[in-house]
Amino acid sequence: MFKLKRSDDVYPITIAKERNHIVSDEQSEFANAVGQIVSNSQFHLQLNSFKRQVEEKVKEQPPRVPKSE
Repeated sequence: MFKLKRSDDVYPITIAKERNHIVSDEQSEFANAVGQIVSNSQFHLQLNSFKRQVEEKVKEQPPRVPKSE
């Protein structure tokens, strides 16, 4: 989806999404950058695809048997 890279002092934070990198020097810039990403319809399609993949993997797993004490 995207990666966050923080400096030792928290800011600047770099948001890496595909080939795009956004550097945020303060909280308001960071909030704006994250807002741009999550308001993108393509991002929501990627989230839904990821959710389906996770659900399929979970269904493939054998049922968990509780450990007896």
